[in-house]
Amino acid sequence: LKEWEPKIPRYLLELIQNEGLKNGLNSDGCLCGKVKWEENPLPIYQCVDCFDCNLCCQECLLHHHQSNPFHTVEHWNGRHFETATLYELGLVIHLGHSPLLPCIGHSNVQKFTVIDTDHIYLAAIRFCRCSHTILDCYQLLCAQLYPATLTTPQTAATFRFLKFFQMLSFMSKV
Repeated sequence: LKEWEPKIPRYLLELIQNEGLKNGLNSDGCLCGKVKWEENPLPIYQCVDCFDCNLCCQECLLHHHQSNPFHTVEHWNGRHFETATLYELGLVIHLGHSPLLPCIGHSNVQKFTVIDTDHIYLAAIRFCRCSHTILDCYQLLCAQLYPATLTTPQTAATFRFLKFFQMLSFMSKV
């Protein structure tokens, strides 16, 4: 403990910086090069769940989260970070194809409730409507989302949540 004691101020500084901009504005701007922080300081976003947690613009945040639609994101309001949702920012989850190659047979975007281990999320989901379309419930299962109903599902649980619940049930008899 004595070895660590002189390092306490630096530890506290790092912890406080994690709650703020983390010297992120020392860089020129977003990694995409389209947004310069000095010219357009807002909006700035960060993902709480991503390991690298780089500050970025909304477009980059949405692009990087096509495959991670249930991450927790934050928006810098000029004084501190506030929780935002990928749903509010316009992320649409495309089912039936790769997330980066959405279906050309567009269907309407459906508002969905998704239960995950850390939150209950609202999500915008677009089902595949190509000629080889499978049922919506099967498209959800392919995306590791377990539908609450077989017909016209509007709620699903992630497989991660179901595995977590199973583990809790076995370990603590929930």
